[in-house]
Amino acid sequence: MRDPASRRQAEGTRMRSRARRWGTSASAVAVATAVALSACGAQPQVGPTADALLTKNGLSANGLSANGLSANGMSANGLSANGLTANGLSANGLATADFAAWFVVDPPMGDMIMRYLAKCALPAGQTLTYETGGEVYTWFGVLGLAPGWATGPMSPQEQQLVTACLGAHSNKFGLHIALSVRGPLADGASLIPLDPGEDTAFPRAEGCFFGNLFDGSGIYSGAFLDDWQPAETNPRGCAVEGGLPGDCPPIQNLGSCAAACTAVPGVTPTVWGDCVADGVNGVVHYLPLTTYLAPDSVFVCGDGVCQDTESPYDPVTGTGCATDCGSL
Repeated sequence: MRDPASRRQAEGTRMRSRARRWGTSASAVAVATAVALSACGAQPQVGPTADALLTKNGLSANGLSANGLSANGMSANGLSANGLTANGLSANGLATADFAAWFVVDPPMGDMIMRYLAKCALPAGQTLTYETGGEVYTWFGVLGLAPGWATGPMSPQEQQLVTACLGAHSNKFGLHIALSVRGPLADGASLIPLDPGEDTAFPRAEGCFFGNLFDGSGIYSGAFLDDWQPAETNPRGCAVEGGLPGDCPPIQNLGSCAAACTAVPGVTPTVWGDCVADGVNGVVHYLPLTTYLAPDSVFVCGDGVCQDTESPYDPVTGTGCATDCGSL
């Protein structure tokens, strides 16, 4: 793995104009309340973000996005700690003392989490604005996975989809990689619409994400393990890495999506429609989201380029890519 500065430089060259802008929603607030964000990856700045700018040049924002949420931004204790679940995503929800106390602890972290939560929960065209310490923060909706949250509490199905969305946008390395997010909407019958050409531009099946951070159930991932070879590495890392299940706490990787999930009938390529995990109260069913990547987001040992997730060969551990990165 190269140093973070090199990764961020490479990241800029890989960002695709087709990627869609996602903001964050008030749900993000509670996500960060319980767990600090990972130190890897640059902290976002106030104002337009890179993935926000990409939307203006690309597809219209149905399932495409650029991820980059650090996995440690997920809360192990649920998303309702500061009352945002009860208050919804209205301006009143941002006016609570709990929100202000949470946000002031680390505004850059809070801004990043809020951007991703708004992206996931709110529909395109809806925004949240928050002013504190002389700075004004604006968070944009995109996918609209929890439309009812703008006026009241989320339904359990919306909680599951927002949780899945946060997991789908997590990146172990703090990189921004374009991806296609697919899956059911909260009614359990409709699917996230794809932009024209999205299925062909993003053909590499990556993983599944599901769970419920709002009720403390946790968050899970899985991978299309049969579709990945050991020589292939993934610059996202939370579903699959080097042909093996990704390691991205607090996301719990359950291995193969096929073992935990049931596909939506008649939809190709595969989109998972239901996933299960063992919880404290037994087996629980969740609405999941499925992620697909562009071919150039899959790095292959042997292509002559030492990429972000590749490292020099280490004769002691037997790991690394000598053909691309040399040896220690």
